Amino acid sequence: MKFKISYLIIALAFPLPFLVSQSRPIQPVLSKEISNLNSIKDNFTWWVTTEPVDIAKESFYFQEEDSPEKIWKPIPVPSDLVHQGFLKDGRTTVWYRKLFRIDREIQNSLSIRLGEMSDRDRVYLNGILIGQSGDWDSERPQAYDKQRIYDIPLKAIRPGAINVVLIEIKGYFHNEMGIYRDRTEIGPTKEIWRLFYLENVYQTLVLMVYAAVGAYFFLFFIRRRHDRENFYFSLFVFSLIGYSVLRTQWKYEFGIDFYQLKRVQYTFLWVMIPAFYYFLRHYFKFEQKPWITWWDRAVLVVTAIVTCSMISIYLIESTLTWDIINNDIIQPLWLIYLVGAIVILAIEIGKGDRDALSMILSLTVLIVCGVLDVLTARAIINLPTTATYGFIVFVLSLALILANRFVRLHTETEKLNLDLTLFNKASARFVPFEFLRLIEKKSILDVNLGDQVAKEMTVLFSDIRSFTTLSESMSPQDNFYFINSYLGRMGPIIRSHKGFIDKYIGDAVMALFPDHVEDALIASIEMQKNIHEHNPARVKRGYPEISIGIGLHIGKLMLGTIGEKERMEGTVISDAVNLASRLEGLTKMYGSSIIMSEQALQHFDATGKYNYRYIDKVKVKGKKEAVKIYEFYDGESEDLILKRNKIKPLFESALFSYYGKKFGDAKTGFQEILKTFDDKTSKIYIERCERHEKNGVTEFWDGTAVLDSK
Repeated sequence: MKFKISYLIIALAFPLPFLVSQSRPIQPVLSKEISNLNSIKDNFTWWVTTEPVDIAKESFYFQEEDSPEKIWKPIPVPSDLVHQGFLKDGRTTVWYRKLFRIDREIQNSLSIRLGEMSDRDRVYLNGILIGQSGDWDSERPQAYDKQRIYDIPLKAIRPGAINVVLIEIKGYFHNEMGIYRDRTEIGPTKEIWRLFYLENVYQTLVLMVYAAVGAYFFLFFIRRRHDRENFYFSLFVFSLIGYSVLRTQWKYEFGIDFYQLKRVQYTFLWVMIPAFYYFLRHYFKFEQKPWITWWDRAVLVVTAIVTCSMISIYLIESTLTWDIINNDIIQPLWLIYLVGAIVILAIEIGKGDRDALSMILSLTVLIVCGVLDVLTARAIINLPTTATYGFIVFVLSLALILANRFVRLHTETEKLNLDLTLFNKASARFVPFEFLRLIEKKSILDVNLGDQVAKEMTVLFSDIRSFTTLSESMSPQDNFYFINSYLGRMGPIIRSHKGFIDKYIGDAVMALFPDHVEDALIASIEMQKNIHEHNPARVKRGYPEISIGIGLHIGKLMLGTIGEKERMEGTVISDAVNLASRLEGLTKMYGSSIIMSEQALQHFDATGKYNYRYIDKVKVKGKKEAVKIYEFYDGESEDLILKRNKIKPLFESALFSYYGKKFGDAKTGFQEILKTFDDKTSKIYIERCERHEKNGVTEFWDGTAVLDSK
């Protein structure tokens, strides 16, 4: 123990003179940016050993005569130690060593990303344990596909001197070992985690698109049970989704046993290829010849073997056996399915089927991506997951095939429907021309089920406040007259500012503005002014005044047609629509006429042109991310605009105190506002200030209000 302490004292007192020899290159690292720690050619070498390691000595003591070749060997990272020939069997324990020098000015907290390791690890920085994954003594695999990110305690870092990373890894599988996938890097904690979550959010969004595709084909199968190709394609899609979800890092957030998740992951993986083959087999219809019958029987036997293998992993407890089944039985059997798929497509290409030609090209891309993923999974190469992109290519190809079928069907029926001109004109009142233009259709006759386009647009969502109460005082006929009268004034305003109404939902209006956010804002202001101008006439006729709330948000929309062959409609699928609807609902809560998200506000310069103020940062129901919201009040009366502008500086000052956790000062400021103006938003903040003064807030509190109601 005294010997180890002496190492520590010497290293801390004289960190600079004890530099390692040139055989141990030291990587410079800047604390303000992410630095790649992967081995690049022969620079910035990692070292590995299977010998026992003195953590104190290797972390703090360096001498020229302490030659690394005594126990340490250079190794590229990431790479598999078994495939590199360093180890014959991965079921052992190894140590990794990395040296880097960090700049003296450390202004940010730092984290280190160490990629995927097989199987469990302990990580030391300068002799201090900064993180570990997995139960060290468990007989089951722990975290061999987990991307390790460890936050570095400030006390563990030596600014301006040599820093030593020591990683102890205990392997589980015979055929793989070490830091073998993903990437290694060090940098600011916020940026490291931001990129990590962005990667996983992107994967999740892609999987959501896949889910929509799979659900579409499954519902299509429900409607047409004899078209079994739709069932097998949806099975393929859902298997890919399940497998991909369990390949992401989200699974470590589920709280489910890693061991059980691996069983499910193998199941999804083994279903994918057979499902894809049977999709092709049923998509293309063959005359049943003897050789086809024998081939189908052979494939059926292979499918039975795969099915038995899937059942076996729920009966066998050894994960090593699972791995053997996957590598030595299932993956070789995939070749039979792939050969069958290629033969099917080759036959159809020989018949001149253009659909088959498009499909085999996309299948080629998918096979290449699948092979790369298999090689990556076996740690032979190190690449990000590519099957996702291959599947996107395949889906686009399939969409093209379906579109061609619809076009052919349209061509055949067009000759029989030349007298539909009047119908087409009438239908324009139900399907806006702008909708047709966005999906690149000349008329409603060209529209097919499934036509879609992705585009960033502004969503305007408006609603009449207390309409239920209002409608109860009117007859059904009066209700329709009132709604049509109201919509008759709102529609022209929206169209005059380059927007179009996507749908009416009772008294609510959902409009889209393809060009600029400011178009939607100007339209909203004019809609509010129109209501104020119309209210005196209503009062004069003995009717109550009406008011509306408007929510504005911008985002990526999937605009297209949904339904089935007998009934379809144009619609928009997007989270932006839901958020715009939630913002409209918040106008009641905050007493606002127009609420806009920060994302929309960032698309134009509103300073000096409009009267608005920041009012809150909220996490609405159904959303994981918080959004900042702004209130625009140009559509209100001149008197209210003057009053709101007068209290705005005091409101902003009170908000500054609120976000600074000075709830007493904030409460005083908001109460001062209420002396001159009945501001509903200030009342909300007074209630929050009182609650926070009473209950306190956590150190991570950032002012976000979580709203449970719609």
